[in-house]
Amino acid sequence: MYLLANKALRWARQTTFRSPIELLETIWPAVFADACVLTGKANINANFIYNALVSVDNAAWVLYAAEHGMEWAIEPLDLTKRCRLYY
Repeated sequence: MYLLANKALRWARQTTFRSPIELLETIWPAVFADACVLTGKANINANFIYNALVSVDNAAWVLYAAEHGMEWAIEPLDLTKRCRLYY
């Protein structure tokens, strides 16, 4: 999956896009073909490819938000505060 994520990032770098959704739709066929070659399987589960695309998708959304002047809707977690989980 690491190799596939790197290949997906290379495809993303070569692709002009207006939105993260457009980026993923554009690079999906190439990433799918790369996944087939890397695994040696013609019938790849789409979740394998989606997992490899998580970092590319996140980076694209961060870039998109920055370019459109959007701010984060959720504040980052303050991990210095103690939390308790109850089951």
